[in-house]
Amino acid sequence: MTLIKFNLTSEIEKIVYLRKYKGDRIVFKTDDNPLYTYTSRCRIDPPDDERRTTKWHQEVFYTIPKNEFLQTWAPIILDTNSENGSIEFCPGSNKNGIAKQSFNDAKGVATPFVVNNEIVQNYKTKQVDMKLGQIMIFSSRLIHCSGQNKSKNIRYSLVGMYHVIDTEHFTPTSLNFQFKEISPEQYYREEFS
Repeated sequence: MTLIKFNLTSEIEKIVYLRKYKGDRIVFKTDDNPLYTYTSRCRIDPPDDERRTTKWHQEVFYTIPKNEFLQTWAPIILDTNSENGSIEFCPGSNKNGIAKQSFNDAKGVATPFVVNNEIVQNYKTKQVDMKLGQIMIFSSRLIHCSGQNKSKNIRYSLVGMYHVIDTEHFTPTSLNFQFKEISPEQYYREEFS
């Protein structure tokens, strides 16, 4: 996996083309593979509020189970940096598949599926300062987290997941956001039980 960081200008048109609507989702296309957007959202991280600060994780248990997808992360409103808690990641961690994780189903936990610390310690972590108009596109298997916002401003970021639709495991969720085959929690238990 190569970490791609580029400005949102005409360059993005070479990578992602809006093709058509499919049900309640937009289908994108990168070169030859159509993509399905799911769980795209705006993150709002207030200063010194750890409720939504994410621990080290991979997105594989937070979306359509067993499917291949890309993830995006981009700052909006303000640039991101170590003070306001820009995204951090473990370079190369995507090459090792799904990392050993713990599950915490306590109410209000932002990331119930957390990569074990001894796994993260095997990597030299990196925080990415990003300017408005930049986007990071990365593998669903990349271990990452959000930094803590220690500034006086709210940090806003756009997060997206774009699933490859022509794979064995792709099944879009129903409109009431119930998974048709297995839930992310069931997928986690299948991997680590």
